Amino acid sequence: MSESNSTVDMERKGTEYEHLEQEFELPPYSSTWESERERNSDNDNDKTNTFTEKLNSNVQLLRCRVAELIYDMPAYTSTATSYALPLFKNIIPTNLKSHIFAFLILFGLGITPFIILLHFIYASTTSFNHFFSSRTETCSSSGNSGFTDEPTNSTITGIEALFFLDKTFGHLTFPQAKVLDATWDLIVGRGAQLLCWYIGYRVFVNALLRVIERHPASLQTFIKLSLNGPSWGSGMALLRDLFSSAKTSLRTRVLFAYMFVSILYLLSVPTVLSAITGYVSTSTPWINADGENNEGIVPASEFKSATAVYGIINGIRNGSVEIEPTCAFSGQISEFEKLSRTRERECNCSFANGTVRSYATWRMNYYQSSPWLKNPDTQLPYNLTDCTIEYPNNTQQYSPDVPLNNDEKRYCKDPFTITINNTNIPLTSLNTSFALCRGDRPYDWADLSKRTRCLPDTSHPSYEWGFSSMLSAIFVIVHFMWSISMYIIWLDAQVNCKLVKKGYLLSQLRAVFAISVAAEQKTGFQGRELVEAERKELERELFGPLSGRKKGEEVARGAVVDKGVFGVGEEEVKVEVESANSAEVGQKLRRRTGCV
Repeated sequence: MSESNSTVDMERKGTEYEHLEQEFELPPYSSTWESERERNSDNDNDKTNTFTEKLNSNVQLLRCRVAELIYDMPAYTSTATSYALPLFKNIIPTNLKSHIFAFLILFGLGITPFIILLHFIYASTTSFNHFFSSRTETCSSSGNSGFTDEPTNSTITGIEALFFLDKTFGHLTFPQAKVLDATWDLIVGRGAQLLCWYIGYRVFVNALLRVIERHPASLQTFIKLSLNGPSWGSGMALLRDLFSSAKTSLRTRVLFAYMFVSILYLLSVPTVLSAITGYVSTSTPWINADGENNEGIVPASEFKSATAVYGIINGIRNGSVEIEPTCAFSGQISEFEKLSRTRERECNCSFANGTVRSYATWRMNYYQSSPWLKNPDTQLPYNLTDCTIEYPNNTQQYSPDVPLNNDEKRYCKDPFTITINNTNIPLTSLNTSFALCRGDRPYDWADLSKRTRCLPDTSHPSYEWGFSSMLSAIFVIVHFMWSISMYIIWLDAQVNCKLVKKGYLLSQLRAVFAISVAAEQKTGFQGRELVEAERKELERELFGPLSGRKKGEEVARGAVVDKGVFGVGEEEVKVEVESANSAEVGQKLRRRTGCV
């Protein structure tokens, strides 16, 4: 009994050994990745599946129609087109949902911010150069002075203008400003980096599979990209491959260089987004009124916008009347301006020839017929003052909206006068101008702008939070170019990579299995032997020496990951059209497009 059992055991073991000695073959795509895709699609919406099936069916019908047209073409035309039709076949997406999702991400996160930037640029300026020009620092608050001119040393140029916060808002306490800035860094900065990392990981692993189909990739680069994604380690591995002696194509080197630069961008995203924003203390303008040795510095709120009298039109002196520049009569002048509007609305005026008419009608007709509204160089042969209200024998009265000296009615012919040194001087004879007044002393607006500085508002201390428009624009432009380039790399893998087109998704778990296969092929060790091997010796054998290219020889680069790890055979031989027979070409085109 024991002998028969042992014989059966030996036969079973022999059978197992025979299975172990057989060549290992990966299951075909139809039983692995295709079934995986089918299982995933079972959870999708039925309407979406129906739409996708109809769209793919229509696309396939279009391809067959094109093949039929080429079949009926002349021989030389169909021969030339036979090389272009496979490209038409390749651009048809195998997974329509992923293409739609990728384009929505591109449009939402890459193109839309760029469109918004263009809108703001051309809504406020006329060119990019003006938008990226120097910045002017203005005070947060000008008090009640109405003073809004540029303070001294307010122009910011160079690298400082890049970080200048010119779009600020709010009056926050320091804790509020700090919490708002920290929230931005945590949610927007780190959130954007996480999203960009995921996009970069999906694009890079697909691009890596595309590279592996052309030639083997170093195990170290495969480990860093497939397990860590965009990181400093991945960047260093790519940089090492760029300067290694391994025989790689120019296309691969350019791709690796781009991926290295892209990783640097991804790692800098949170830092740049943090530098875009910030908070500053509110400031108020202070003016050096005396203009010497910074003495007499007073807040700009002490200056008020008013009308100042600088003298009489015919000169400063008029007999015994002498007028110094003063703001003392600004209140009276303001009241006279209100009375003037009422008088012009209700009173008549007289021309030199004695014609009397309504001043409101004359004023309206004058401005309607003024050619300077269309051509400022053209002057009318008459002036608005040719029709005067203050003519003799004018007995009209008007009711002022704001009575002066408690008068309920005033005569239209009475001039507006100001009493200076016991002398009544008509307002029309005074030389008046708009100015900034402190007390009764007027100051020239342009002169004060040269002696103004922004200082912290100590009376009402607060903070403003905002953005740097210049740095924001640069980030949006760079992000737009990065998004477009990443989409092109992803689309290339989707169209040209066999593994990706078959639905293969390289996850971190699958990457671990591929790494194990590549390590076993290089060292000959099995799983447990790899785990127990001496670390430094194993790393040296798998990753190769640290030195790169040596003169006159090539340096072994350690283990590699080739397409055999993923079960991809030799690429199909391209159809070479050597005959001018259009029927033969048409049949080949039909077979290649799947129409027969």
